Amino acid sequence: MAHFKDKYRSCHRCGHSWKAHEEKETDVRLALAVLEDGYDDLYDRAIIVSADSDLVPVIEQARRRFVDKAYYVAAPPGQFSAARGLTRTCHGYFEISPARIGKCLLPERITSDDGTAIANRPPEYAPPTG
Repeated sequence: MAHFKDKYRSCHRCGHSWKAHEEKETDVRLALAVLEDGYDDLYDRAIIVSADSDLVPVIEQARRRFVDKAYYVAAPPGQFSAARGLTRTCHGYFEISPARIGKCLLPERITSDDGTAIANRPPEYAPPTG
């Protein structure tokens, strides 16, 4: 859903420049998906994973149009205070804490009843140490 655009930046102090990436259009794409999927009756409850207050108008519109549906905000780690505008608009909210993420991780190895390995978690999906 996300689209990234190259953006060139520079340090005003030393003049060093570099290419960075800027996320574009994700909030608009998410807003359209919430409304389109609501009209197509593809959900009863929507969980919006964001702290972006730009999504407040779409949640307000969706609540007016789809009174039988519920909307929740799942704020990314460390962004709960930024999500205040969204939390006032939705039916409920919570922060995705590191502990909550840890509970959702697949085990390092999945085995069958006889102990045969079925799958191994990729190393890049391992929880951070420390």
